[in-house]
Amino acid sequence: MVRHVLLVCLLLLAFGCGGGGGSAGTGTGGGTGGGGTDGGSTGGGTGGDTGGTVTPPPVTGPVQPTSAVVTLATQGALPQGTAIAGVTVTIVIPAGVTVATDANGAVAAGVVTGSGQTSGATAVTLTSLTPATSSSPGSLRVVLASSTPAGFSTGEFARIYCGINNGSFPKAAEFTAGDFRAVDLRGATITGLSPTCSATIE
Repeated sequence: MVRHVLLVCLLLLAFGCGGGGGSAGTGTGGGTGGGGTDGGSTGGGTGGDTGGTVTPPPVTGPVQPTSAVVTLATQGALPQGTAIAGVTVTIVIPAGVTVATDANGAVAAGVVTGSGQTSGATAVTLTSLTPATSSSPGSLRVVLASSTPAGFSTGEFARIYCGINNGSFPKAAEFTAGDFRAVDLRGATITGLSPTCSATIE
């Protein structure tokens, strides 16, 4: 079993390298009218009004997001009798988004997990991170192999858990997936499949 998973990872690594306030208002108005003189009587009148100051509601900024969960999946039709043994894919990490690392600078355990088609089996993952900065994006390369001898089908296969720096407001569309390759149980590249990437930001 272990030998099978290691072989899939090595195949993917060997052949999958590549890419990577308001304003106040005042109003005044007035009028005068002169009366006529008739039989010794005079009449006149003046009138006026002054508007008050309106205080606008306070202006509030957008809510600061703190985390993003990226869901990876495959789409397309598998050839009859074919299953996926493993995949490799590179995710663009937007500026201001963080990926937790351990004391050695490697991606921390639990950041990338198998899900969907691989949630019922132990998925072995290898990762390579180019961190994003506050002004430029980074990338995360993921190699995933299922330990299930029968492999897995198309659909969701992994999730990536990220943090977001204070002052950063990334958009879901900024997370993209590319440089993709899937292999079958014999280690051969599967054609006709492509990756999808969606992000939930909170």
